[in-house]
Formats: sequence, structure tokens, C-alpha cells
Amino acid sequence: SEQYRIEGNEFYRKSDMLNALISFNKSLCFSPTGSEKLSLAFANRSAVFLDLKRYEECLQNIRWAREYNYPQDRLEKLLEREEKCKKLKEQDDKIEKDPEEDPKNFFKLSYPANEKIPWIVDCLEMKKTKKFGRGIYTTRNLNAGDILSIEEPAIKYIEGNFRYKHCFNCFDSCMMNLLPCSLNGKTSRFS
Repeated sequence: SEQYRIEGNEFYRKSDMLNALISFNKSLCFSPTGSEKLSLAFANRSAVFLDLKRYEECLQNIRWAREYNYPQDRLEKLLEREEKCKKLKEQDDKIEKDPEEDPKNFFKLSYPANEKIPWIVDCLEMKKTKKFGRGIYTTRNLNAGDILSIEEPAIKYIEGNFRYKHCFNCFDSCMMNLLPCSLNGKTSRFS
């Protein structure tokens, strides 16, 4: 745990936020529950989220750091970060945001959604032809790159460093705010 936290600090100093988050996530995974190491990893990860302007995640990690026995001799620095984050969040909340710019809205259907099946476009239909048999056919000309369907995959598998970027239970990325579903208020599909 300590080794990964130190590694995360080095990445943070180099402004390599992705690898800093991965290292802090590894530190969390190897920290004993309720230990000071766990709280330090949360606190360090909160600094990354502050720099990334992910204020909700920053504040949540600060809460977790305090909840998991953050050292009293370092608490002042953490409280300063919390106040700074709250001020920046308040300023950010005043700015009206365009929903089109939300990174979570990256994928969108290229055409209007089907009324009965909202995760596919309205131009797709199931039918049977003599030439090709039963299948899904389109009622309009499509272009390469059009998004026709958006749905969750039937099977998910995590290996390598991806396991430190996504929840192992629900596979949600949580914007790299790795925490077991039970602590995130979610119910695991596998528990």
C-alpha cells in the first residue's frame, strides 16, 4: 500500500494524473481496512480530483479519509483542501454548462430512438427476406460510424491495470474513484 501511495505521489508531482489515480487506487486495494494507510490514499486521491476539477469526487475522498482515521497532525492540510474545493465547486456550479459537453454523453444514437426499444435507433426493424432470411434491417441509408445501438455488454472482464480503474463488482469506472460497491452505496450483482 505504502509503495503504491509513494508511486502515486511521484506521478502527481509530474502532473500525470491518470497514473497517479491508478497508483492511489492500488494503494487503496492493498490497504488494511480502517488503517491510516487507507485514509492517506483517500486523501492523496482527493488532491488529484481537485486538480482535475472533479469536486464531488474530491469532497467524497476527503470524507472517506476522515472516516478512516486520517492522522490528526495532517488534518489541517486536508481541511484547507476541502475549503478550497467547496469554493471552486460553488464557482463552477454558477457557470451554466452545455449538456453536450458532458464527457459521459460521448456516445449518442445517430438517429431518433425507437419508441418501444429506446437503446436502438428507430430505423432498425426485424424482418425476414427470401434472399437473406431473418435479421435486422434498416429503413434508411446509414453512414459508416453511425451509432445504431447503445447497451451494456453481456460479458465484462477486467485484467491488468484496468482492475484499478473500474469497480471489480459492477465494472463502473466511477471516473477512477475506485471503491467497492458496498461503500459506494451500490449493490453488487455478484454478492
